[in-house]
Amino acid sequence: MCGKRLDLLDATYGQLTVRCPVGTDNNGSVLWHCDCACGNTCVVPAGDLSSGRTVSCGCVRAETLDNPARYRERVYADGTKLDALRPIKLRYNNVSGVTGVTPYKDTGRWLAQIVLRGKRTRLGIFDTLEDAAEARRQAERELFDSAL
Repeated sequence: MCGKRLDLLDATYGQLTVRCPVGTDNNGSVLWHCDCACGNTCVVPAGDLSSGRTVSCGCVRAETLDNPARYRERVYADGTKLDALRPIKLRYNNVSGVTGVTPYKDTGRWLAQIVLRGKRTRLGIFDTLEDAAEARRQAERELFDSAL
């Protein structure tokens, strides 16, 4: 394996405390034995710990499903994660200030769209940014209302 191996001994990642290496997986990643704050133990690849992909033995996910008031509930409609439609911050290249609304070519008009199940749906081309933003908001409302 190329690269430097991380020494994760006694490090904490989320609910997990790393205890000792127990071998390597098929990709050559070091597997670590971890103690979870809930009392369980698990074996996790080093990359999953350092990237934040794994933060517990699975108990955090179970709490998420059992107690949606404590964790952000995931609501799906037609296979689309609805909370992803309303990002907390805009993409770096967004010029309209509204998710799903972009300038339409060089016409001075605005295109409103929404993506569901990987399929982009055009909501229309509008003369003003405000009209395009309202069309996007209306599509979100309809989507959220139908999912609840």
